[in-house]
Amino acid sequence: MRKFIFGILLALGYTIVAQDSLRVLSLDECVNIALNRNLSIKRAQNNLRGAQSNNLQAHLNFLPNLNASGNFNLIDGAFFDSNSGNFLTSSFENSNVGINSNLVIFNAFANHHLLNRRKAERNSAQFNLEDTRIATKATVIRNYLVVLLDKENLKISTQRLNLLENQYEREKKRVSVGVGALDNVYSLQSQVSSEKLNNVNLANTYRRDLLTLLQSIQFDEPNTREIQIKDLDVEELQELTNVEEFGVILDEILSYSYGLKSAESSREASVHFLKQT
Repeated sequence: MRKFIFGILLALGYTIVAQDSLRVLSLDECVNIALNRNLSIKRAQNNLRGAQSNNLQAHLNFLPNLNASGNFNLIDGAFFDSNSGNFLTSSFENSNVGINSNLVIFNAFANHHLLNRRKAERNSAQFNLEDTRIATKATVIRNYLVVLLDKENLKISTQRLNLLENQYEREKKRVSVGVGALDNVYSLQSQVSSEKLNNVNLANTYRRDLLTLLQSIQFDEPNTREIQIKDLDVEELQELTNVEEFGVILDEILSYSYGLKSAESSREASVHFLKQT
């Protein structure tokens, strides 16, 4: 009885471990992981923080400067007097406090052009961050669809291989009883071998593209032994395959592209830099 209960608990534990080691990733989950872990996005976020700090500093340049300083010295002890040749004991205190301020009245609009430059650099960094996010999403979606295609091709190849093996075994039985043709057996055997090779190549392609997807989203979970991706729903497939005309897409890119807006803001920052200097 104890062995029976122990066997049930062991089987149950194995099932739980097997379930924990399997990770199924959806498209939305892959995109969210990439947006949180992608190094290019983090770099763009750091650049935006730096641009925001520079913009704040440019605003503060219009305020007056205020500096304050303080000093206190205390000397207490014996020292040698070279004139009298004796050791003298003395105590001396000295302190001073200073404060000063200045305000720039006119500097040929240098602060004004610097402020406009920093604003343009901040806008460029913001647009670049959005462009990086969109590019990351596009990369993840493309890699996800490639893995789905590999998965479907591998499934079709496996079904075809099973069908050919069944035909091959059936034809061998027909030859053994004298009602089949030996050349059909050899032909089916050749097809089975070719399909096995094709199946292995498709499996390797699937694993390679899956690794590419995991690298693009910076996936790092050491406890996960097996990773699979979730098939898309009908609504998601329709949304991804809904392609408009090229002219409409080009007009939207020219009107809303964050990459173009970032480049335009960078050009504006360069213009104000020339005016500043």
